[in-house]
Amino acid sequence: MWNHELNLFLAKKARELFPGVLIIFGGPHISARVEEFLGQNPFIDVVVRGEGEVTFAELLIKFLDGRDFSKVAGIVFRHHLTNECIRTADRQLSDVNQLPSPYLTGLYDDLLDHREEIEY
Repeated sequence: MWNHELNLFLAKKARELFPGVLIIFGGPHISARVEEFLGQNPFIDVVVRGEGEVTFAELLIKFLDGRDFSKVAGIVFRHHLTNECIRTADRQLSDVNQLPSPYLTGLYDDLLDHREEIEY
């Protein structure tokens, strides 16, 4: 949430530079008022409601497969042709134990090992 305004600025600039880019937002600070948020930010394509790990992966696949997000649960999206905001069914919370942790899998180990100024 601390970088929300910066993310909005970067997303708007990305839309200007790359009109076909897929812009996805999410987070607890916008999930309750998604349609209003999309109305205020017409450069955003999709807002993920709730947990986003599985939803984000599905969105990327659907984007590559023709941009039909209507079957992706847990989102509100702007239809790329009609500009209509569409809310899909809620997504049940995934079992977090099924999702690999980037910390436990060692994804960040190399990065952290080479940053002397980071204390952990």
